[in-house]
Amino acid sequence: MRPDHKNCRTGICQQGFVLSGFLVLVLLAVTSWVLAENLLDTYQDKVRLASRQAGYLRQVQDSLTQWYIHHAGAIDRVLAPAGMKRLLPRLGLPLKWDLMAASSNRIQQGGIAYHVLAVWIPGGARNAPRLDPATGQFQPGSARAYALVNGQGIELAKVRQTRQVLEKDALFLEEMFKSDELRDADHREHINYFLGQGCSDAASTQPACLNFAVPLVDTDLPGQAGMGRLDEWDAWGGQIEVGGAGDSRAAPPFSLSIQSVTPWNRVLRIVATQPM
Repeated sequence: MRPDHKNCRTGICQQGFVLSGFLVLVLLAVTSWVLAENLLDTYQDKVRLASRQAGYLRQVQDSLTQWYIHHAGAIDRVLAPAGMKRLLPRLGLPLKWDLMAASSNRIQQGGIAYHVLAVWIPGGARNAPRLDPATGQFQPGSARAYALVNGQGIELAKVRQTRQVLEKDALFLEEMFKSDELRDADHREHINYFLGQGCSDAASTQPACLNFAVPLVDTDLPGQAGMGRLDEWDAWGGQIEVGGAGDSRAAPPFSLSIQSVTPWNRVLRIVATQPM
């Protein structure tokens, strides 16, 4: 059928084309706006999810750090990895987003032994995260988020804390020696006031009478030297020991060893020496 040229000359055809074009533009604008809104909503949802996951991992990291601090002696006494599968449910936190965890073997560096713990939220099957058991190096791979607990700093702090206790105990013992010497009317420098009263007795358990270390708490020294109960224990909850074969007993300056053994069998020792 041929078009009606008369109607087109009156402008009806042109008006229809303009109207159709306008409607197309409006439709495109609405579609673009809807798509933009959807993209914005999707982006904001991802940002909110990432924020929630990061906050959750901080909670897990804090709980793991506190657990490590309180159980450092048990953790770093063994060479094997910490049992993360059994540990996570004990932290008192819900397990979300398929949380994963791993532990290194015991790592020893600069006289400090420790473990590295890793937790992460997986992001896909490819390029899976990995914690090197020998070095503690973590490769996040496809993890959405992750957190680490490095026991090196924790154990270093406990070594320093234990050394402070040993140094304090040495000062207590040196003050005890000085006080006992001053109470002696003759002020005899050749008398070893670190020795217990029963050292002539073969059954004596006084630390300075023995050739090996004994727990400080099992002697009379804490009471004699004015020590408190906290001065008898190291940072891992182990007993401070006194005495040993290396002490000078026979001739001045006399000495008495105070020591602690770390969970990885490193001996921390301070020597109390006769004040001169």
